[in-house]
Amino acid sequence: MPRFDATWIAKTQIAPTVYQITLETTEPLSTFIPGQYINLEIKSKQFRTYSIAGIRHNDGMTQIFLIVDILPNGLASTFFSAKTPPIIFNCVGPAGRFAISPSYRKKVFVATGTGIAPIIAMIDELTEENFEDMEIVWGIRTVEYNYLKNYIDVDNIKSTICVSDSSTKHNEFAGRVTDYYKLHTDEYKNCDFYLCGNPNMVTEMQELLTQNNVSEDHIFTEQFLLKK
Repeated sequence: MPRFDATWIAKTQIAPTVYQITLETTEPLSTFIPGQYINLEIKSKQFRTYSIAGIRHNDGMTQIFLIVDILPNGLASTFFSAKTPPIIFNCVGPAGRFAISPSYRKKVFVATGTGIAPIIAMIDELTEENFEDMEIVWGIRTVEYNYLKNYIDVDNIKSTICVSDSSTKHNEFAGRVTDYYKLHTDEYKNCDFYLCGNPNMVTEMQELLTQNNVSEDHIFTEQFLLKK
């Protein structure tokens, strides 16, 4: 995989423990495919993997947008909590096989937490191509973690926010994304499913989809280990 240096230039809080991390590099990253990730060397020879939420080119520079959840006591979390930009990272990538299928089937994006990051990049590409038949089902901890409208036109793309905190009294669905799917299975016929987020959710969704006769070649995912 290609290696390059990128400078961390900005850290923007978008939820109680979630930040948008902006990197900048002279590398054009012309091979980037929405859905892919990069590896950042947080400490000597210790890398962490982050899906790319978007890339923007401006005046010969490339900006890379990541969405990072600051979890307690982890290597990367401690780093991003304690440090401030600018800092230069050794990066590896972009890489990964999570990408949009060229089919004309409806795209159903099922994510939890920061697993929404690669889906943001995918939806940006589909929107540029004027593809409209898509839907988001996104699971978050509490309503305070809903930052979807920062990145996606939620007025024009159907989206369901599933809040796992059962005490929620808002308009969101109270429960997990898997609970939502179980209640609405009949609505999702002949669709492509894109899964990203908590590995347990991805595994359970794969099992549910298979049980409902969804073909394996209609299910796309990039499953990561939970590293902090």
